[in-house]
Amino acid sequence: MIVFCLIALSCSMGILGDVFLKTALALGSPKFIAGVLCYALTACPVWFALRMETFASISIAWQAISLSLALLVAVLFFKETLSARQIAALAFTVAAIVLLQTESSAVEKSEPVQSGIQNEAKTTWR
Repeated sequence: MIVFCLIALSCSMGILGDVFLKTALALGSPKFIAGVLCYALTACPVWFALRMETFASISIAWQAISLSLALLVAVLFFKETLSARQIAALAFTVAAIVLLQTESSAVEKSEPVQSGIQNEAKTTWR
């Protein structure tokens, strides 16, 4: 669950950066600088998450959460309407998140079967 929260935090900072950059009037404006800083800060939570979970799981979670947040911001903040394809993508995204959470819970209950660096990283951070 902590990995999911780290990825959600990182994605939120990235989406906030998107909002700042979309509304920035010029390069070097305060909103532009805030957007760039938000993008730079997205790496910190991801770095921690990558030490606790596989790259594939992190990547899927990142894409799913980013898509969900981006669509929410588009509708709520920028008053955009969603197409049928975007709504379908959101439904598949929610399904992907649920599947990842279920897989993550199952993996935590079983013994680690991976070897190498990833296994060391998981045992170090838990």
